[in-house]
Amino acid sequence: MRLVGWLAIGAGIQLSAAVAFACQCGSIPDPKRALAGSAAVFEGTAVSVADPMWIGRRAWFAVRSVFADSTERFSQERYLEDYGIRVRFRSDRSWKGKATGEINLLTGRGGGDCGFQFEPGKRYVVFSRRLSNGKLATDICTPTRPTQNPGGVLAALGQPEATR
Repeated sequence: MRLVGWLAIGAGIQLSAAVAFACQCGSIPDPKRALAGSAAVFEGTAVSVADPMWIGRRAWFAVRSVFADSTERFSQERYLEDYGIRVRFRSDRSWKGKATGEINLLTGRGGGDCGFQFEPGKRYVVFSRRLSNGKLATDICTPTRPTQNPGGVLAALGQPEATR
């Protein structure tokens, strides 16, 4: 029973580090400027939205935090890799990065981490950046939005470079 208590304390400490990030977007760039600063820009359907934080994974992070190297920095990229929501897209149009076909993307959990709330089955135009590990990520600080309400984003992007 003591082990469960220590694991709960460790999980609380680990998760509290995530709360330290606060979403500070400033103004969202216009689509042309966001296109220039993005690694990949595509339109597609969110096929699945997965939350990796099942109880076993939470327990592992708690144990890992107890034995972690104290010099290891907790970055926003590390947060996305450990706690971020995984979204799988089927993309059929791309304006940058030749991003067509199946695309996997990370985003935050929402709230203070700037995560974008994707829904399976809906179409989106997505502006993403590339993390140092090569994975794509996006957030609410980009013009990413559902295509049913694009707000001029698609018109501003013009013709896609690749279609499927």
